[in-house]
Amino acid sequence: MLFLFHASYDAKDYVFTSVPAKIPGQVWVYLSLEPPRYRPSFKRFRNVINWTVTYRRDADIFLPYHKVVLKDKPRPQQSARSPDLKLKSVAWFVSNCKTSSKREKFVRLLKQYIDVDIYGKCGELKCQRIGTNHSVCLNMLTRDYKFYLSLENTNCRDYITEKPFHVMNETVIPILWKGYNSSIFLPPYSYIDATEYTSVNKLADYMKMLSVNTEKYNKYFKWKSYYTLTDRCKDTLCTLCKRLNNADKNKRLYDDIDRWVNGDETNRMCDKNTEIPKT
Repeated sequence: MLFLFHASYDAKDYVFTSVPAKIPGQVWVYLSLEPPRYRPSFKRFRNVINWTVTYRRDADIFLPYHKVVLKDKPRPQQSARSPDLKLKSVAWFVSNCKTSSKREKFVRLLKQYIDVDIYGKCGELKCQRIGTNHSVCLNMLTRDYKFYLSLENTNCRDYITEKPFHVMNETVIPILWKGYNSSIFLPPYSYIDATEYTSVNKLADYMKMLSVNTEKYNKYFKWKSYYTLTDRCKDTLCTLCKRLNNADKNKRLYDDIDRWVNGDETNRMCDKNTEIPKT
């Protein structure tokens, strides 16, 4: 029998006062797509969790938000929209205005060197989407903007959410500011990693150069000829089912699942924000 414990954002303030009795033969699974700060504590769950299903690559079952895979056959894509036809520089859709990654501080610095339009609760602009339909806002990005800020609210190992993936089907370059190794999850030349620049000023200069250089700007969309996006849950349930049918061959027990999730002083899962110098 399988018991799935979902450590979701909605339950982040929940406190386990006790742990249910575990019947021999049961398989307990820890499932979470949230970083440690945004999920409930599992300190009481010692020596009961068998498997983990998370965004981390060292989980028993790896569950990313999305995957980028090679196409069976490369298919040349049409050239991206010329940057000089786009009248606006940078857009950011955001509703969480105070984060542990301090991304809002990074954006304040960036705005000193290049125009940034902020949509949502943290800015003065609005994009009226219909329900959960993001197509109106995404179409606006492709039509008007050269760059989009895909910034995580928390910088944790392997933590990459839907933010960059949502715009990868558009002709806009995502700017990343994160704690994961982007080259592991995303194709080459499909993004700009802000943490690779020694200053915000130099990052803005590079973005401005791309804004007037069609050839170099379009280089960031050539990956689309060779890669495609897949759904995050495509293989996860099948993998879980296979493991359950071979539970005896996949025996494992976490002595301290909370430490595995959070790490410790010598192996931290979430790091402090790496700040880019202003100049």
